[in-house]
Amino acid sequence: YMGCTFNAMSIIGGKEDGIGMINEIMPFSQTGYVLQRTVLGLVGGLLSTGITALLCMWLTPAEVLPAILLILLSAFIAALAGLFIGKLAEGLMVGIVYLKVLMILFIAPPILFYLMVPADAPLFLLTYLLPSSATFYGLMDLLAGAGTSAMNIGALLCHCVLWLGAYLGMEVLSRHRRGSRQLPGQAGSMP
Repeated sequence: YMGCTFNAMSIIGGKEDGIGMINEIMPFSQTGYVLQRTVLGLVGGLLSTGITALLCMWLTPAEVLPAILLILLSAFIAALAGLFIGKLAEGLMVGIVYLKVLMILFIAPPILFYLMVPADAPLFLLTYLLPSSATFYGLMDLLAGAGTSAMNIGALLCHCVLWLGAYLGMEVLSRHRRGSRQLPGQAGSMP
């Protein structure tokens, strides 16, 4: 979750300092911006989660790759969530509220689902609509020594693609709206 917080606070701080307006007029591609912001939050999240997993989980060699995939995909989704919060929050306090609400939504429901919904129930498949559920189930499977299913990794991969597409779409729409708003006299008319 560190990547989410870092990205959100970085973008919100940039808005409050006026850096966001400078970024809008710089010849910086949208893909480059998203990549830079995502990588910054992603690296911190990967390092902290990787070190924690290394210290707290005793994995067999066969479980290392699934654990790395779970951590990588989860950190990517967290970094993307930070981009969304940074984009949507108007100020620092609103951003903090969004972060706390998202943190509760990402942590509490998967635990409740895991404890209360049987794995063979049809309702259990709906719990994968929350990306943190797939991460939690995968990590619990690894801790139980059962490995992780392709379902968990596949669900996270789908979330990554969908969330990234939604963010890029939101950015394109936002840039289009800013481009269509013109100040009086900017429409190419001479005084």
